[in-house]
Parts: sequence; structure tokens; C-alpha cells
Amino acid sequence: MGGQCCDVERHSERLMILKTVLDYGLLSVLTVYTPQLGKPEKEKESFWNKLFHLVSCIPQTEMLVLTGEMNAHVGSNNVG
Repeated sequence: MGGQCCDVERHSERLMILKTVLDYGLLSVLTVYTPQLGKPEKEKESFWNKLFHLVSCIPQTEMLVLTGEMNAHVGSNNVG
């Protein structure tokens, strides 16, 4: 199950895609580092829009792994 790196795309200091060829197809690994909680809303919105755009541009025939530091809270109460 070896792979060979075929491309690295750096879209910003927060978004990078590594594409590798595996025996059974092409794998895209999208590595993200989201803006921290205290960053301006405009910066966070821009980041998420770019991330969604990048994901939508990856063909459905490719496998996708999304990894990184999401730094987000789930739910209305983030205590604990």
C-alpha cells in the first residue's frame, strides 16, 4: 500500500493539499489550520469559503482526507 507524492499545493499559510498516487487511485490529503477563536469574523469567513471551494474542486473520483487543527466548538455550550 505504498504511495508516491505527485503534487503539493500550498493555497495559503493555512491550507495545503498533498496529492499522492496509490495502487487503487488518487488520494488528496487536505491539511488545514483554522483561524483561532479570537480572530476577526471576516478572516474566519474567508478561510472557510476558501476551504469549501477547494473541497468542491476535488473530483469525486479521488479519495479525500481532511486533517489539521480545526479549533472549533460543537454545540451552543462550550464549557468544559
